[in-house]
Amino acid sequence: MGQSSAPSNGCSGQPIVIADLQWPSASVMAHIHAKIIAEELDCATQVAITDIESAATTLKTAQTPTMIPEMWTTRVAERWNKVLEERAGFVAGSTYERDLFEGWYISAKSAQDFPALLNVANLKNIQELYQLEQKPDFISCPADWACAVINRHMLQAFDLEGVFNVVVPQNRIEMDQRIGNAISGNKPVLFYYWEPNPLVHELAVARIEMGPFVPQAYGCFGQSRCDSPQPSSFPNEQVEVVVASWVRGEAPELLPYVRKAKMPISIMNELLALELEQGISAEAVADHFVNSHPDVWQSWLPVIAQ
Repeated sequence: MGQSSAPSNGCSGQPIVIADLQWPSASVMAHIHAKIIAEELDCATQVAITDIESAATTLKTAQTPTMIPEMWTTRVAERWNKVLEERAGFVAGSTYERDLFEGWYISAKSAQDFPALLNVANLKNIQELYQLEQKPDFISCPADWACAVINRHMLQAFDLEGVFNVVVPQNRIEMDQRIGNAISGNKPVLFYYWEPNPLVHELAVARIEMGPFVPQAYGCFGQSRCDSPQPSSFPNEQVEVVVASWVRGEAPELLPYVRKAKMPISIMNELLALELEQGISAEAVADHFVNSHPDVWQSWLPVIAQ
């Protein structure tokens, strides 16, 4: 949907320009919203390819794009603050139904065999539960990623440093291969990952409950030296649907929709896996979502008084 749709009566006849920020989930979300807004709210829509920094800049200077479906506001904090200062745009809703995107994971099979392992406090028992002769692996991030340092200190904080053999992959490809091989081989493994992501859907994994987020403790994790690491989960991220300020006056029907349009992360993982497996476009993935998950998107629509 690169071109504007046919003239429509909704949104005061103004085209709704939706930003495609060019990473997989952002592209899928852009096309999903473009299709639903055009067909259900009767507003002309157009998907515009851009990047996160350019979108923040043009929103401030030109009130376009109208809608940024997956805006990681903290990643462009300086530019986003200028948007707020100029009152050029605002957060209208959350992109996903939860805002924790990083974590530690085990296989769904491990979670089924030993549900207690879903709590970080019980991971110390994994070798005994599986009667392993050697320590199981913890698959971390490549050494040049910030999460490699964070994971090392988190293991210390949860008193797990001696429980696992820490594996530091050379790159993302090796990281995914090691995780995939461990799970497909039914080897007990703990690993770091993030969502939304196709691998989380493809491999059937379960996220560990790590307790509350403690800002001061987590801040220590990211330092090259953290002398006395204390427990903390990963932080929540602000991933939000941002709209241009003119929407309030000229396209108010968009706001009730956006406020409710929270995508379940598990479904986005599924959509990204479909895109990868079948080699189809983001627009085709959006069509699949609309056809396959009406129970999700129909709940986003504004309630029309009878």
